[in-house]
Amino acid sequence: MNFYDRVQGIYYTEVLRRLNDVLSPTNYVEIGSRTGGSLEIFGCNSVAIDPTFSISTNVIGKKPTCHFFQMTSDKFFEKYSLNALLGGPVDFAFLDGMHLAEFLLRDFMNIERQAKANSIIAIHDCLPGEYNISARQEGSESQRSATHPEWWTGDVWKIIPILQKYRPDLHIIPVDAAPTGLILITNLNPENTTLKTHYSEITRNIVSKYKEEEFIEFWRSISVVSANKLVSMEDIYEYFWL
Repeated sequence: MNFYDRVQGIYYTEVLRRLNDVLSPTNYVEIGSRTGGSLEIFGCNSVAIDPTFSISTNVIGKKPTCHFFQMTSDKFFEKYSLNALLGGPVDFAFLDGMHLAEFLLRDFMNIERQAKANSIIAIHDCLPGEYNISARQEGSESQRSATHPEWWTGDVWKIIPILQKYRPDLHIIPVDAAPTGLILITNLNPENTTLKTHYSEITRNIVSKYKEEEFIEFWRSISVVSANKLVSMEDIYEYFWL
């Protein structure tokens, strides 16, 4: 069983571009920059984090400031403050780092601590079209038998049911952005410590709890918003404001 028909919307970088054009964030952060394709979209103060950059184009453009940190996100947050680097809280973040749910959860927690209630955290790869590309190990036997064996999302899709369970206060919007979805989260609370308090419990369940049956149930339970509903200023303001 696959669900590729539910992620056939506008390509995810175009969704990011539209959100940037309308909302004009002041401060932007991304984890997992690699070639800089998404970093290039944003023209504001930026921080890019990746253990192995491979940038060959002008991603700085007209950005007032742009900081590059070639390290893991865990090491970054041990040493640095986004608020100090950017001169204020994060307005918009894009998470596309290590494709394991526990890593993504830590990235989300660390970003939320330095954001505002109306900031936006966008997460890539959380709507994989089939279970076989969501194995925890890249290049697994199940991935090789997938419809798109060249794709690997890891198990970051689990972040959605985790946040729905532990943080029902968040506004979580799954978008059908091709090829593997985009999750947009707002109504953040930098003071909320629920995820930190329950982090050990959550990570213990990540591997053992979620099997293919849960993956199928996950797809059946979520409502995916068409990226075509995030086109005009009016469309976007229905969900977000900065």
